[in-house]
Amino acid sequence: MQRQADILCKFGLSRTNSLRAFGKGRLIEMQNSIRRRIQASHGKNPSLFSAASAAAALMKASHAHTLLETQGVNALQSYLEREKNKEGKVSRATSLFLSSMEMAQAEEIAKELCEKGIIHPKFDELCEVLRQQFALRPESSAIVFNHYRDSIKRLSEELNKIPGIRAERFVGQAAKSGEKGMSQKEQAEKIQMLKEGKINCIVASSVAEEGLDIPSVDLVVFYEPVPSEIRLIQRRGRTGRLAAGKAVILMAKKHAR
Repeated sequence: MQRQADILCKFGLSRTNSLRAFGKGRLIEMQNSIRRRIQASHGKNPSLFSAASAAAALMKASHAHTLLETQGVNALQSYLEREKNKEGKVSRATSLFLSSMEMAQAEEIAKELCEKGIIHPKFDELCEVLRQQFALRPESSAIVFNHYRDSIKRLSEELNKIPGIRAERFVGQAAKSGEKGMSQKEQAEKIQMLKEGKINCIVASSVAEEGLDIPSVDLVVFYEPVPSEIRLIQRRGRTGRLAAGKAVILMAKKHAR
């Protein structure tokens, strides 16, 4: 990430090479600016193409960094695999990103950690929160909100290995990251299973925030914080309707940025 930021600063596209100045919004704005300059120069300025590749590579590295911090090594590994498997569609930026010495090292470390069964410190905390909930109230139910499809699938699989937890994934209808979505019928079936107590936990994407007839649950867990107050209220509103409920937000300590 820092190497690409240095390049963009060298091209005069940023006054600073601090990674704090290269948020997602700023990078999108920068990419649009570079694209306009390429069109204005009729593609006759090679340095602009290098700048475009650096901005795109930084965007990919930043996304990988976010996945690692918020989801863990499995999510990072899945993302890198998807990028590699884009047959015939690998851009210069993707190639630059994947072939870098840093990403090769990161991938090797991630592979070793996955083999040791290490996911993310938040997963252990999630398991403990759910264990305590169902030990105290075996008949209760919970929703775990997660932003990423890969993590939703992985979390539901891992949680089902824990005695007393009966979890199912709950996502929208659109296919994402090469994974099929859930039809309205499938969504309704999962909601009914939750109502009847056949399952006691759903691991859900933002689709479960509003508009669906999901019953009030006793516990809501945010696997990562949400940047929107409205979404925070919607998620918390899934608990505590008829009786006291609980909301837990998981966040790793010592955040880098």
